Amino acid sequence: MIIRQRREDSPPQLGARRYVNVPRPAYAALVALVLIVGTDQWRRNSLESARPTIATDAIANIRAELKPTDRIVCTDELGCLMAIGRIDRWLALDNYVRERFVVKKADGSETGVYTGVPVAFRPTDLFEPNADGSLPNRILIVDIFKEYPIGNSRTWLPRAIDLDGVPVTSLLETPQMRIVEISQPERHAAR
Repeated sequence: MIIRQRREDSPPQLGARRYVNVPRPAYAALVALVLIVGTDQWRRNSLESARPTIATDAIANIRAELKPTDRIVCTDELGCLMAIGRIDRWLALDNYVRERFVVKKADGSETGVYTGVPVAFRPTDLFEPNADGSLPNRILIVDIFKEYPIGNSRTWLPRAIDLDGVPVTSLLETPQMRIVEISQPERHAAR
């Protein structure tokens, strides 16, 4: 049996061995920072409001009814991909998002920065034919509400629809989003 004896010139060992020599004020500051951030997150739940979960059975029903000839238009590229699973056009309704998220390609076309789908700036732009010349069967707009430094995007789509005079059928509305079907405005022949 081997018994280790303390050497005379070594200091006595008290408590646990410290591998990192950090001053106690630094530990106190770290603990205080964790408590402040934790309390802030717990009280206001700011992460939840910044990234709300969009989950509803109605979305699954709409997704199941989609046809390849339908045009899916979204106000939030990534949110639409996650909610619907597809995006055909990105509807950039405000200059704030246009300045930050529209990519102008060398050929002059404009696309969304995340998905690369063509961008539209007005609801009436959505009635253009597809690349093969065919027209979409239905046009569905998935409007996901987001908080921006300039305000909430909830009012942008209704305002644009009113300005363009586009007929709308509401398919779904939740606190986080709405899905509407639009059709071309009626045109009357001049007499």
